Amino acid sequence: MSDTDSKKDIQSAITAFSTGSLFDNTMALFHTLGYNTNRQNPLSQNTYTCFKDTFIPSDCRFNEDKALANTDWKSIDLQFQLTTEELSDDLFQFTNKKVNNRDIQSYLFIAVELLKSEYARTALAQITREINKVLPCQ
Repeated sequence: MSDTDSKKDIQSAITAFSTGSLFDNTMALFHTLGYNTNRQNPLSQNTYTCFKDTFIPSDCRFNEDKALANTDWKSIDLQFQLTTEELSDDLFQFTNKKVNNRDIQSYLFIAVELLKSEYARTALAQITREINKVLPCQ
């Protein structure tokens, strides 16, 4: 496949987000990018409440206000996980090495659909930081 074809496929996958399921569109985009895994376990409901009940113990440092969870999240879903098995494939750009003295064994991909069409980079970074706090709580 040529670079032009690849770019068109990526553009089509991104454009598809304007309609349809967040989970399906995200999976299609990652498939287009070459990330394929059977380790998928979408939430039973793609709501913040379901995410909270499934992943956030009461002693976790997750801050709902900083994450805009109760005000701006339309939906959230667990997309897929890449583990050591998938990471051994030469196609992946991820590695399972130490990062900041942490032994990375897998990557978990989560998609959050937000209410507004635009957010400041700092707001998106803060949402990401808060979600990342949840995973060590598990």
